[in-house]
Amino acid sequence: LTGDLFVYPSALTGGAADTEYAFLDLETSGLHPKRGARVLEVGIVRTDAHGAVLAEWSTLVNPGRGKDVGPAHIHRITDRMVADAPRFADIVNDLLCHLEGAVVVAHNATFENTFLALLTDPWVMTGPGGRACGRRG
Repeated sequence: LTGDLFVYPSALTGGAADTEYAFLDLETSGLHPKRGARVLEVGIVRTDAHGAVLAEWSTLVNPGRGKDVGPAHIHRITDRMVADAPRFADIVNDLLCHLEGAVVVAHNATFENTFLALLTDPWVMTGPGGRACGRRG
């Protein structure tokens, strides 16, 4: 994944009627991934241009051994809830496939983009219009 995850509809090819949107929300253990904050939950709702829901996907994410879930009073996610959840590396392929080809929408796009840009490297989306996502090299 290179560059910004979020694009504007005018930058897309095709008509607005063909545009799909992926509404993304992340819950994290903190505000700064470079300071050790981790993704705890991912939620995506994909819609067509008229708002009809095409797909929904969500998962809890285990932040790793010894990693604190952070402010549970804010996101309501506990250590117990994520103990048996997959790690980020185990869900990144599915996450990218759910975003592929869509305009990604988020309440705080800069925040989501910062986390995903750091955590998805060296993951990339491949395949023209397909669902082939995978690890580089």
